[in-house]
Amino acid sequence: MRIHHVSFHVSVIVAAVCLSLAGSAFAQEEVNWAAVQWPFSTTTSVGVATEDIFGRVYEPGVTDSPGMGIGILAQLGYGPDGSDPETSPWWTWLPAVYNGDLDNDDEYVSFITPGSAGTFDYAYRFSMDVGASWVYADMRDINHPTPPGGTEDGYNAADAGNLIVLGEDDICSKWIQPPDCEYGIDMPSYAFKPEQGDLIRRYVVGDDWLCDGRPITDIRWWGSYPGWPEEAPPGSTGIGRPIGFRLSWYTDIPAELTVEGYSRPGHLLTNVIVDLLGYNVPAQAAGEVSEFYYCTVDKPYAPPVFLEHEYLYEVELEAPWNEKRGRIYWLTIEAIYPVGYEPDEMHPEWGWKTSTEKDVIDDAVVWVVQDPMVPDWKEMIWPDYPWQGPTISGLFWPPVMVPTYYMAFTQEAIEGPSVNMAFELLTDVCPRRTEKWEQPPDMFMGTDMWSWTDLEDAHKSDWLRADDFVSDGRLISDIHWWGSYSNWMMAVDGSETNPVAPPGTNLFMRPLGFNLSWHESKDPECIPGVELTNVFVEMMYCHEMFYGTVTQSWNQEPFIYEHEYQYYVDLLDVADPWPEEEGGHYWLNIEAIFDPRFTPSQDPGFSHAGWGWKISEIEPDGMEDCSAAVSNRLGGPWISDPTVGGIQPPHPKADRPYNLAFELTTHEVSTNSPTLPIVITNAVSKVGNTVHIVKTVGTSGTGTQYLQMNTNLLTNVWTDIPGQTKAAPFPPPITNTWTVTGVTDSNVFYRVLEQ
Repeated sequence: MRIHHVSFHVSVIVAAVCLSLAGSAFAQEEVNWAAVQWPFSTTTSVGVATEDIFGRVYEPGVTDSPGMGIGILAQLGYGPDGSDPETSPWWTWLPAVYNGDLDNDDEYVSFITPGSAGTFDYAYRFSMDVGASWVYADMRDINHPTPPGGTEDGYNAADAGNLIVLGEDDICSKWIQPPDCEYGIDMPSYAFKPEQGDLIRRYVVGDDWLCDGRPITDIRWWGSYPGWPEEAPPGSTGIGRPIGFRLSWYTDIPAELTVEGYSRPGHLLTNVIVDLLGYNVPAQAAGEVSEFYYCTVDKPYAPPVFLEHEYLYEVELEAPWNEKRGRIYWLTIEAIYPVGYEPDEMHPEWGWKTSTEKDVIDDAVVWVVQDPMVPDWKEMIWPDYPWQGPTISGLFWPPVMVPTYYMAFTQEAIEGPSVNMAFELLTDVCPRRTEKWEQPPDMFMGTDMWSWTDLEDAHKSDWLRADDFVSDGRLISDIHWWGSYSNWMMAVDGSETNPVAPPGTNLFMRPLGFNLSWHESKDPECIPGVELTNVFVEMMYCHEMFYGTVTQSWNQEPFIYEHEYQYYVDLLDVADPWPEEEGGHYWLNIEAIFDPRFTPSQDPGFSHAGWGWKISEIEPDGMEDCSAAVSNRLGGPWISDPTVGGIQPPHPKADRPYNLAFELTTHEVSTNSPTLPIVITNAVSKVGNTVHIVKTVGTSGTGTQYLQMNTNLLTNVWTDIPGQTKAAPFPPPITNTWTVTGVTDSNVFYRVLEQ
């Protein structure tokens, strides 16, 4: 079982550097300007050195001559995220060495070997009096030809470098809707466990999320027992406490496809029942749910006045939930009570807590179960209370009956803020990624293009295949691709709710893994050139999952179905990230590697003829990149397909150029414009002129977002607003809501900085 904690204690070896400044004219001066030069964000693991981190410094008469300026002491440091390096005792400082001249500046370089996992800031500091005083430098301004930033506008934690340190068993958040510990209420959601048969549902609450493609390995959620006065949960040793939870995962029915006009859960994909441990007992294995006190919500308008205690629940799933990036799914959480339980004032039912987040995708839903065979999902929207005052005293607390309780949230007349539930989805693929290059699979006319061999080359496809991409200069952290097994289960239709499993391993029909190679481009021939690196990825790290079925209507029935699988490789698990040059033209080759005992078969039933890389829905025509290329494995040159092994008749795209389906992602924050620029959609004043609600859409998908304020655009001075920081993951491209209180200026401007 993973232990989740972040420690700022680090173990490092520091070499002492002492420069004699006796007689120096600059001994008591501060440097004129300094900054972190590059990179602005980096990721490593515990005990593994980072890439080189550079700083630069300018002092007239010292650094503007060739060679190292005399009398400057440089150090690279790192410490807790958001802290002040000048006052925090938790920063660690390492010596930096002169690396060369940059215009009139001197450049220094060092690296960090962290001793603990977590998220940290890093910065440079410079001294001209042997360390008696320091100037602390954050990042330079990359968008300026003569870089300001750095010390010019003082040190700002939002402008510090971002260091992510991964532990051996780290997990990280991929979607979070935090609990509302000020106004939050619980939405009863529970079922009974009979002596025999399936669970008897009473109330089911669900909420949706947008998938980023990484597997869900852990789930956290928040809940409480309405009306229970004690900090420890009710019935800690008796019948009043749940014995477990059922977590269910559904497809999405979009609002435009419903008569009611709101989205809701569709088909059930899977569910798991997990056991609830004793209160304050930590989980030791997957499938065990822990329950710990989290916060207390004061409900002064409830009759009588009482406190509602919230609890945090967490479970590691025995098997991950594999998702499809870009799709919306629904999660329902039901507490399970034993036979004989019936809620009353002494044994209140468990409820799922509401979140601080509003307007995230769609509203949460509830199913007040009348017919267990007919899900009747109702959209939930907040009534005016508590934002407009206690219009109906005690509406949301016992002893109000639960059906009446839900009636207040599901009636059509109400138009308050959206209801969202408090939960967090976690993954062992860390940290958050954003797309660098995307060529999605063609799920209408897609076909596989064979690219496989075995370890002894006894059986293999005729051709290797590669496709190209243009780099934005950021590291490649993940590679995703799509493919299928030729002739596999061609007479069987498949869907998201009826997935077709990949070939088994008993007949060596599943690959041992995949070989990934990365090449320079040989231009203007538009074919792969020199191989830059080659990585073999074992199947256990490929996260293979069913993606969908293409109905190949051009083939003869009944053998018309081709089943597509998605692969997700986190390079940080198996190798180093792949570095690139901005604007560089590269090629990617993907090849499945089988056991030598695998024998290909043309039987369209329970065997297959090898693995194929799926073609993309993107047409090469009119694009700057090249169409796919092939190699005959015999040492001959790469050539542009389809001159030899291209798409074959009777496929509608036969003998036409094609691209292959893959996606490249990165954990680095964009140094130019983000993949999805952050746009402020509005700034609305509420509660007089002292509270502003700012909404933004879009994110590059990595780093941390900071809301900043400026009252005079002529000064170009932006300051962070305390308490308005959103750490990844923030829902993309869903609206983010920021609340600014105590505004007194008549002219206020806002922006969101992502670091």
